[in-house]
Amino acid sequence: MAHIAGIKIQLPNLVKNGIYSYFKHQISRRPPYKYIFLFSHMRSGSSLLTHLLCNSPEILGYGETHIQYNHPSKLLETVCKSRLNLRRFFRTGTEKFVFDKILHNRLFEKQSLELIKKVDCHAIFLLRNYGPTMNSITQNLKFPDKDAYTYYTTRLLALQEICHQITKTVPSFFLNYEDIIHNTEETLSALCSFLNLEGTLKSQYKLFPSTGKKGIGDFQNNIYSGAVQKNTSFKGFTFPDKKKHDYMVALYHETKKSLSSKCDLPSPYAPHSTCG
Repeated sequence: MAHIAGIKIQLPNLVKNGIYSYFKHQISRRPPYKYIFLFSHMRSGSSLLTHLLCNSPEILGYGETHIQYNHPSKLLETVCKSRLNLRRFFRTGTEKFVFDKILHNRLFEKQSLELIKKVDCHAIFLLRNYGPTMNSITQNLKFPDKDAYTYYTTRLLALQEICHQITKTVPSFFLNYEDIIHNTEETLSALCSFLNLEGTLKSQYKLFPSTGKKGIGDFQNNIYSGAVQKNTSFKGFTFPDKKKHDYMVALYHETKKSLSSKCDLPSPYAPHSTCG
């Protein structure tokens, strides 16, 4: 019985490894992929932006892969994992880009910074105002206030450092969640130009097989609508400790200023051309 149980445990990995080997053979027969890394934090609107970007036939991706980028082989793993999650088994694909979003510091450390500088990639930085972000982390993800505060502030510091390290060599773009909601067409057009896409990015999107699954992206109702919801309202957040609250607010504005000074910006902050 123990032997049978061991086979059952190993079987999923054997199947996955076989599929990955098949994907790698297919990938070797096509031009190399470029990469898009979305650097953000939880409850930032990253799932919405993921769907808007990855509905383009030029971009392969589905959400957060949770791959730790500590070796060049992890780039190929991202391709394989994306194809597996999107059920794209029998086509090499016409996509130019492979997409991943990174919301946690442990997934992108010093080795990752060196890796990203050596590959053909674009970086997108996304922030959301501290109030609705903290409210959503505590209410929707059920984080205690202290844990939410620690995650959000350390993540903002990490985003500043990543931006500082890569923007001299990696094309980088910064936007706020509010840009997506209130200036949708202008923001998508700017992103389209930034990535040099042949087609357009649209405000409507199709769902992925993994849409709404915890650990991959947003599981709230709005993500299932298939379109940007412009009438969304969110509550603010006040941290009980005033000193910590003031630090969090100041850090958000400092991070926003730092990212916007180093990256391309969507209209109306900076001029851009249109795609399509």
